[in-house]
Amino acid sequence: MVAKITQLSEFLRRLRIEGPKPRFTWLVGAGMSASSGIPLATEISSQIILFEYLINYILFENLKNPIPSIADTDLSYNNSKGLTAFFDWYEESKATENPWFKELLENSCYWLRQQEGFKDSAIDSPETYQKLFNRFFQSTTTHHHFLTNIVNRRRGVNLAHLGLAGMLRDHPEWGHTVFTTNFDDLLLEAIYSLNYTARIFGDLELQSETDSPSLEPTYPQIVHLHGRHTSYRLLNTPDQISIIDPSMQRAFEKHIAESHLVVVGYSGWNDLVMRTLKNNPLMLKGTLFWVPYRDQTTVREEVKKFLHSLPPNKAVIIEDRDNPIDADSSC
Repeated sequence: MVAKITQLSEFLRRLRIEGPKPRFTWLVGAGMSASSGIPLATEISSQIILFEYLINYILFENLKNPIPSIADTDLSYNNSKGLTAFFDWYEESKATENPWFKELLENSCYWLRQQEGFKDSAIDSPETYQKLFNRFFQSTTTHHHFLTNIVNRRRGVNLAHLGLAGMLRDHPEWGHTVFTTNFDDLLLEAIYSLNYTARIFGDLELQSETDSPSLEPTYPQIVHLHGRHTSYRLLNTPDQISIIDPSMQRAFEKHIAESHLVVVGYSGWNDLVMRTLKNNPLMLKGTLFWVPYRDQTTVREEVKKFLHSLPPNKAVIIEDRDNPIDADSSC
């Protein structure tokens, strides 16, 4: 089978149909927050590789172009000043398109491929991202500090956060629960900016069904499947991603068994979501609407294969020919 391709305008027209509205469950990924200044996994991988390269494998005094802003700084994952100095230098160098910075990035990637376990690694692959956390972050504290520094540099909520927050507040019949693989609180901030609130899940492992996201909540629900940056319970490594919280999985299954599923900015890694969908695709009561970054050409091949394997009319890829979709689209 082949997944149907539909235009954004047609999808929105369906939402405006008079009468009972179809219920939706939402799943959002890193693409939702990219325009707010939180990098995608590919760039985070580059940042980790460069950070490791700088602190372990080159001497600042021997560099042909010294880095004054960080040369005398203690670069370590637990030193907030060092992390801040590194990210300040990284963002400035990237913004100014410093050619030496580009050369450093290339050298650091070359160095990584010389390390055990990374010989044939593609820097932009989910597998490399997970392996980096497994190799270089020796405790939950270190990756917590690194990711929190990234999240705290955000520019603020974007139109997508505000639009989804407004829908959660004013039109819960179109969906009251958002599952997300993101660590940031931007959707929650958007809800707060509308003088509203939400229930949050993901900081702690669910202890019972009563702690789980409700099918009929009083307030919107945001479920962080991989943890939240304010917590030390962050899931990044292959071992961590492979551990499925049974209560969280049951919550996801219960929601999609009663609704359509809209996927926005999610790349489709091998995590709880994709394993649940692949193991029992007929569990989804309605249709799976997949909103890719800009258009269908950016959908990962593994995801395309899955979407095309679903029964007729079960999967729809949403795009916009005239205005490529991103988190700040105003259409």
